Amino acid sequence: MAHHWVTALADKVIILTCREISRLPASLHRLMTAMQRFFIWECQTGRLIENPAREMRIPRLHRKPPVFLSDAEITRLPKELQEYTGNVAQRDRIVLEIFLGTGIRLQVVTEVYGLEIG
Repeated sequence: MAHHWVTALADKVIILTCREISRLPASLHRLMTAMQRFFIWECQTGRLIENPAREMRIPRLHRKPPVFLSDAEITRLPKELQEYTGNVAQRDRIVLEIFLGTGIRLQVVTEVYGLEIG
C-alpha cells in the first residue's frame, strides 16, 4: 500500500484534466490507461520500486453497437448514384460497391485508396 499520495494525486489529476479536456468516458479511460502504463514503465526501468497505480481500477467502456443499413437503404443507394456522371461519381460508385460487398470500414478504404471523404 505504498505511494497512496501518488494514487490520490493521479485520481485528482485525471478528474481535473477530464473536466478541462472532455467529459467523455473514453477520454477518462485513455488518460487512466496512459497513467497506468507510465507507472509500469517507471517500474520496469527502475525509476520506481513499486507501481503506485497498481490498485487503480479503470472502468470498462460501454461501446455503442455499430449502425447498419436496412435492406431498403442498401437497394436504394446504387440507384441514387446512377444519375451522377463523371470521374468522381464513378469513384463513389466503386467505393460504395466495396462497402456493400465487403463490409470494410470507411477509414480502411480512405487509407488504401488515398481518398479524402467529407
